[in-house]
Amino acid sequence: MCPHTGRARLGYDRARVLLDTYAGLDLHQLRHSAATHLGEAEVPPQLIMGKTRHKSHALRQTRP
Repeated sequence: MCPHTGRARLGYDRARVLLDTYAGLDLHQLRHSAATHLGEAEVPPQLIMGKTRHKSHALRQTRP
């Protein structure tokens, strides 16, 4: 429940399904894009990490 509105919040899994079904979007890509735009707007890394619930701002290395 949202403490500000008193309404139920949309869960991650349900949001993922709705975005994919009705907008053809991938929720992970959307979160990544939002974090990227915040970084480009010079928002402090700690705030971005809080919004994305990441523990580290280090880039993850992909394996070949």
